[in-house]
Amino acid sequence: MEDWSTFQIYTLLVLFVASACTRIIYWHIVHEVSMSYDGKYYKFDNALFLLFFAFLIQILSACYFASCLMCMRMKNQQRLDSSEKADGFLQRVTCGNMKFNVYIFILPSFILFFAHVFILVDSSMLHRGIAHIIESFTVITVLVLSKLSSRMKYSDNVWRGTILVCIGHLFIGMGHKFNVADEHQIGIQSKVRPIAELKNSTNGTHTEPYSFVLEYGGIFAGVCIIAIGVFAKSAFKVMVEVFTKNNDIPPLIANFWIGLFGTIIAGLMFIPAYFIQDKELYSNPDGHYEDIRSVYAKVINNRNIAFLLLGSVLAWGLFSICFITVSKDEDAITAEVVYFSGCLLQFFLQIAEKRYRDMLHWIECVGYVIIFIGTLVYFNLVFGPCMSRIMKIMQPSSIGLQSEETRSEDTSVSSFDEMPITKIKRKDKDKDVQVLYLRNLTLEY
Repeated sequence: MEDWSTFQIYTLLVLFVASACTRIIYWHIVHEVSMSYDGKYYKFDNALFLLFFAFLIQILSACYFASCLMCMRMKNQQRLDSSEKADGFLQRVTCGNMKFNVYIFILPSFILFFAHVFILVDSSMLHRGIAHIIESFTVITVLVLSKLSSRMKYSDNVWRGTILVCIGHLFIGMGHKFNVADEHQIGIQSKVRPIAELKNSTNGTHTEPYSFVLEYGGIFAGVCIIAIGVFAKSAFKVMVEVFTKNNDIPPLIANFWIGLFGTIIAGLMFIPAYFIQDKELYSNPDGHYEDIRSVYAKVINNRNIAFLLLGSVLAWGLFSICFITVSKDEDAITAEVVYFSGCLLQFFLQIAEKRYRDMLHWIECVGYVIIFIGTLVYFNLVFGPCMSRIMKIMQPSSIGLQSEETRSEDTSVSSFDEMPITKIKRKDKDKDVQVLYLRNLTLEY
């Protein structure tokens, strides 16, 4: 990270916080219960509406930041030329090639939409822990696809850190699976029956878990569908990286077009989704897969849902822009590792909640520790500098040596206690540096 600019570091931090906030908001919103238009209480697990709302937020966030940039330019009465250095956030996310074929983002938007549909909807066919275990392989898939597309040679720290982050999420999924106290065993798509049918419930949120697997034996189909969704989601992230880098597309503009095409696709899917009915699987009146009237009634009758949706506007807006920015400036795997690491902040922020602590298993805590270590290894924050320091102490004369052509070495004996001094001349950028190694003391002049 020593070669990273201040802008890149700030963008990674914003992405880390925004991903955690997005996870927290989504975790809370799918556990909310509200009354629908039929007078019965249902869980707010309207996956298609949440996906449509996420795409809509991308459009709104892009328009907001673009309007802020225009106001700033009008106030300063100057326009940023492509030859000028862009240091600010707004300039960095809007600088680039404006002349490109916007229709190249139709395919990524289409892939992202159906990837989320496969993951969100078909997680109801599996235990929440199994679905989480399968989704944990997203980070590995992104790394492999990114390497195949860019033909870059990643360092050992990248591979080790990515594998550790994946293993950490595997442990979290295993914790969900082994936690018998987890009320929501089927995940975000668990069927919540009308409140009159709930037994021994004091807050209206506990529900007898409904398992598609037990009734239809669809575990193999669920694994295959979610695996396809994970691969499609990984392909989308790599495609965004390739498109923005090869065409030098501004991240804000890419975010806008992905949101626009995604909103159109999700909006059109409301029509067939209304005619898909399953009273045992979907928590809407008459068993509709998605019902706009039910969504509107749930939002009106529960203030928490409305506030969470408003909070997601800021969190998801920043997350989507920063994710594309990091993918363009660095690569998709860096953005994905930061996104996966956001669960650490989510864990610390939610540990104060009693219902979250009751659902926590000790294996999950092990997973969070592994994710933390994997993040440090990936960004070479602790172990790399420590090993460099150890090697420098053990072999001080081997530090800083360049090629054989640019160094000349001669050893003499000083008059200071007859201690050996090694003089090494190397070329350091545009200047020659004389390095004196005096036992463990290193001087450059």
